[in-house]
Amino acid sequence: MGPIFCWRYQFALLPLMFISLAKSCGFFSLTCNQTYMSFSFLYSKCLPNPRVWTYLPLNPHIGNENGVMVVGEGFARSCGRFEMVEIEQTSIKIRGVLGAVCRNRSNVLLTTAFDLDQHVDNTAGKLTWCY
Repeated sequence: MGPIFCWRYQFALLPLMFISLAKSCGFFSLTCNQTYMSFSFLYSKCLPNPRVWTYLPLNPHIGNENGVMVVGEGFARSCGRFEMVEIEQTSIKIRGVLGAVCRNRSNVLLTTAFDLDQHVDNTAGKLTWCY
């Protein structure tokens, strides 16, 4: 009875292992470089074609909620000065972050950042948005 219980236990955990090993969406900055913003478009060169530029319009995917960039749409109407920034936290450099200045409801400009790595993926050398 002991070996059967052990086998059943391992079999029950097997699907969980596959779930945890599945590729998650995003993290384009791990396989893309020379990334920059032009207006509300994200440009980069991504593997497997590191010589080819790819781009993604971000305005349909990012919004401005009271001066903070969020998942939504139309951020280009009230945000500007777009640039890719690198944030360093406890000696770890975080790439794939979009910095901008956005207007809040009081029309005050606020500096804000949005982690594109959570929503932008490199799909066969092409930048794509994922949720």
